Amino acid sequence: PGAAAPGAGGRVVDCGFQLHEAATHWPTCAPLYRDVIKEPATASGPGPVSTQAFTLNGGSGTHVAAPAHFVPAGRSVERLRPDELVNRPLAIIDVGGPFVAADYRCTKEDVVLDEKKHGPISAGSVVCVRTGWAAARYRDRDAYYNVTDWADVDPTLGLARLHFPGIDADAASHVCDRGAVALGIDTLSPEGGSTAAFPASGPSRIRAR
Repeated sequence: PGAAAPGAGGRVVDCGFQLHEAATHWPTCAPLYRDVIKEPATASGPGPVSTQAFTLNGGSGTHVAAPAHFVPAGRSVERLRPDELVNRPLAIIDVGGPFVAADYRCTKEDVVLDEKKHGPISAGSVVCVRTGWAAARYRDRDAYYNVTDWADVDPTLGLARLHFPGIDADAASHVCDRGAVALGIDTLSPEGGSTAAFPASGPSRIRAR
């Protein structure tokens, strides 16, 4: 359930997962590090009794990947205005989770079918693809990564190949053509885990420069 959004006529829903030292993260990212400088059990006043410092990778947890992540001249996250992503229409493309296949890619046909059911994606929308993958697997890191053959090495990552759903290039291009401002998915990456290329990030981030 979401909390009411003041003055917006809607509600605010937290779609993220708790971020902590043991949280699931992209496999090449260092996990979050927390340094407890002061804590109430051992500190006393005057002054603060609870102080912490954090170190984390930019790709940790639920996050926004700015155009600069793939586009050399693209905007970095601090150059994205809040009004570009906040209080926007939301379109959820449901591709059949939680039973979607591990290597499934959301296709343009999936998006078009959803538009026939719910109406076309409006310009300025945030579009999210729901596969059910995170809801079913996020709290089990091995299941979320879904490595099926440790000898099958992804040349891009230099790690055993992951298997999880993603979005194909035609679907991403169609969403961009509709004028969407953001494209998200409930997996580790829009690309899916079994490809060394970046089919979804290319069209979506290049048009968002």
